[in-house]
Amino acid sequence: MLVSNQVMLFAIALIVTTAFADEQASLHRLFRSVRNETKPIGLAVTTGQIPSWVTAERYLNGFGQFSGIKDKNKPWTFNFLFDVMSFVQFWKIDAGKVTFSNKFLKSAYYNESHSRIPPYRTFGGTTPGMGPIDVIETLPRLVSDNLNVGLVRMNSTLLAISDMAGAVEVRADTLDTVGVYHFVDNISKEYTAILTCAHPSQLPNDPFVYNYQIYLFGDFPHLQDLHKYQLYRIDTRKTPLQREVVFELDVSNAVYMHSFAHTENYITFFLFPLEFDLLGIVEHTTLLPRVNWHPELPTRVVVISKKTWSIVKDENLPSFFAWHHLNAYETSNGLIVDILLTACEGSVTEGGCAGMDMFNLTSLYSNSYFIPSAPLRRFEVPLDGGAIVWRDLMNYGLDLSALHPALKGKPYQFAWALSTHKQGEWYSALRKLDLVGNTTLEWWKEDHYASEPVFVPRPGATAEDDGVVLSVVLNATSDTSSSYLLILDGRSMDVLATVNAPMPMPFPSHGHTCTNVNGQPDQCFWF
Repeated sequence: MLVSNQVMLFAIALIVTTAFADEQASLHRLFRSVRNETKPIGLAVTTGQIPSWVTAERYLNGFGQFSGIKDKNKPWTFNFLFDVMSFVQFWKIDAGKVTFSNKFLKSAYYNESHSRIPPYRTFGGTTPGMGPIDVIETLPRLVSDNLNVGLVRMNSTLLAISDMAGAVEVRADTLDTVGVYHFVDNISKEYTAILTCAHPSQLPNDPFVYNYQIYLFGDFPHLQDLHKYQLYRIDTRKTPLQREVVFELDVSNAVYMHSFAHTENYITFFLFPLEFDLLGIVEHTTLLPRVNWHPELPTRVVVISKKTWSIVKDENLPSFFAWHHLNAYETSNGLIVDILLTACEGSVTEGGCAGMDMFNLTSLYSNSYFIPSAPLRRFEVPLDGGAIVWRDLMNYGLDLSALHPALKGKPYQFAWALSTHKQGEWYSALRKLDLVGNTTLEWWKEDHYASEPVFVPRPGATAEDDGVVLSVVLNATSDTSSSYLLILDGRSMDVLATVNAPMPMPFPSHGHTCTNVNGQPDQCFWF
């Protein structure tokens, strides 16, 4: 009896999917709620020895509470990772000793979650969903204060941030939530802002932090025809913090740009055609169905001069998408921009992006989504009239990267990134990238899930990779899983030490680190 091609393909796909799911059967343990908060405690080194020179403070934001309570103890859960309630963690290394603490971000969202589904917009909604009254209450509210993506320091001010506009201040010494931070300016009063960039950028020894917000609609009466990317800077030498608008870019469509390129003289936007239907967002309680991938449209590259605050290059490239830039630097005739691409093609939802699909919690719990790989791509951006060219450097499935903190915005050779160990898997490994020799070194351990790395240089070192790499790792080998601080040799990627945390912690997103950089103590940086 002949078997149809469709049946044969289905059988092969089932076998491949089943085999793949077994590769990371422990993945669901990476997405479970934090059990409790911890006041600052000293932790013993579990294995190895921390080099005596390592002095660093590491702050992380992340995903800590995956469910809530509604209607007399009836639980509800989130559908999408970006919506999970924020918690922050702190690690301090000094003279071989380690201190740890963590707390939930006590946002209005978090506080309301103990009695109902909070009436704020989310990316993917909840199960069960909002009731009619909750929907009516949510629609007038533009943004939530559940800011779970980054934790950055500006002067002495520690701010939790995300892709949603706004910031929540956190006390650096206790991790207590101060509340929504109010900048001393009138930007938000003049415009309606929902979206921002989760990666504000600050170069080494530059007092200014740069970021932008997307403001809805154009001038009356053409309210649907124009949006603004309003680029601003913050002088971190001044307190309280104040945003100064330096440039406005008018666009017909608002796109999802999670990070941007930044060098001494230029800021470069790669405006990917993953577009927000802003009117649709205003009319609904969930964002994700209103984020649409348009591969037929170009990726627009806009280079802005920091000297004249004018556009010096505006060129369209074939469509692509990325979450994170790795680094950028200036050459004799232009820029080099290295970007960690994310695949959008192959989404399971019509008009969606595969790079968003990977954060669906149902598929993360079941490990049923094959993550498409995408390359690290280098763009050469001439500013003398020539066209942009690019080449792919490597393709390992890379994200959440780090480099020597003194080399942000400058030529560099080495970087460290979270990586897939096998194609299609969730990110679990750490990989050192040699962009000159085109080689990599990997740290990986089965059922252990690393998170965003950071590189801490050794004081007095002359080699770019002479230092240590830090990452918080979940040991998910059993239901009694635990987390630990991993310390690797930056050159060899050999394990130097591990320090067990008092509890298992789910996947964190981004943070910042303060350490000695080139003889300057207490230098705080993020990427």
